[in-house]
Parts: sequence; C-alpha cells; structure tokens
Amino acid sequence: MHRSCFLVLLLAGPAFTQGRVCPGDLPGNISAGDCSFTGGARLEKFVTSSVTDQAMLGATFFGLMAHFRNDPSDWGKGWDGFGYRVGSRYAQSVAKGLATFTVGAALRDDPRHIRYAADPLIESKKTGIRPRIGHAFMDWVTVRRSQADGAGRRLPNLSLFAGAAASGFVGNAWYPDSKATPGQAAIRASNSLATALASSFYTEFQPEIGRLLGGIFKRRSPPPATGAKQ
Repeated sequence: MHRSCFLVLLLAGPAFTQGRVCPGDLPGNISAGDCSFTGGARLEKFVTSSVTDQAMLGATFFGLMAHFRNDPSDWGKGWDGFGYRVGSRYAQSVAKGLATFTVGAALRDDPRHIRYAADPLIESKKTGIRPRIGHAFMDWVTVRRSQADGAGRRLPNLSLFAGAAASGFVGNAWYPDSKATPGQAAIRASNSLATALASSFYTEFQPEIGRLLGGIFKRRSPPPATGAKQ
C-alpha cells in the first residue's frame, strides 16, 4: 500500500511542478513551467503600455495637467493647444515604447520588476528595509536576462535608458523653441526614468502600500444606536 502511494506521488510530481508563478510575474499568474519573457509577451507589453490603454490614458491625464498650467504657453489655452499637449505625450509614449521594445528584444531581457523576497538570484536574504530599498534601485538600473527558470543574470538596463532618451529627445521635432532644447529634453528623459524608478519601488513595497491605502479608505461600520426603544 505504501509503495503504491509512493509510485503515484512520484509519477504525479512533474504535473505539480509544471504550474508556478514566475519571478516578477503577477501573483496567481501560473505559467506552464517556462518563465522566459517571450516575444509575444514583449509585444503585448509594448502595445498595451505604449500604444493603446495605458498610453492613451497617461497622455490624456498629463496633457490635461499641462493644459491647466498652459505649458508650453506657445500652444495657448484653446482646444488646439489641448490636442497638441495630449498628442505630444502620446507620441513620446510610442517612441519610448518602440525604443524599449527594440533594445530589449535585441538583448533578450526580462523587464518585469521583481521583489527582493522573490528574487532567485539572491540566495541568502536579509531582513529589514534597507536591503529592499537597495534591491528596488538595483531592479531599476539593471534588468534580468530572459531565461526559462526566471533566474537569468543581470545586465545594465539599456532598454530603459534607450526608451527614456527617445521619450525626451523625440519631442524636439514638434515642441516650440522654448521646449525644444537639450536641457528640456534631458528633463523629459529624467521624468521617464523617475517614473520607472517609482514603478520599481511600488513593486517592492506593494503589500505595505496596499495595507496603508486599505487602512485609509476602510469604511468603519456605524456605531450602534443608543437609547433606542426596545
């Protein structure tokens, strides 16, 4: 009897180990055993973040903020100016995504952020907040090589910096002279890098951020009425 159970578990073992959550992937997103960042996943990330959903929403939001500030003033406060501001940010998003996609595909990198506790490249993990902060910075300035086990070696995040440069300098083609300068392009590129850094920190501290926001927005149940007639 015991021998039969052992054989059943031995044969079923591979089936149980096939499904797993890859490092840097969303919780509950079970893979088929291959954790590499495929070409299809890279294309999907480019389309969703730089061409459709996120890109359109981000361009509209930041374009609206710039419109309220009348920045740049050369475009005025009318609907034409609003369209220029939204369109310029959308074009920057496409240029950034295209550069990131091209360089990332050439290097075969895995751009998914990963938490310190789930990083397979760190064997002995330390407790405390300082290692997590350092890891958030490292996961921003470096990127993992795409690999089936998700443990590809780290290399400089060239795709990130290429995308930031494209986002910053491509706008010089249509911005007015006051914004089409190397200094302004560098500011736009720095903003792109800062956004990526914030994303890395969000991934690292997402559980704490979720608990904090949950505590802030949690609705307290109303206290029981006092003095009510029985």
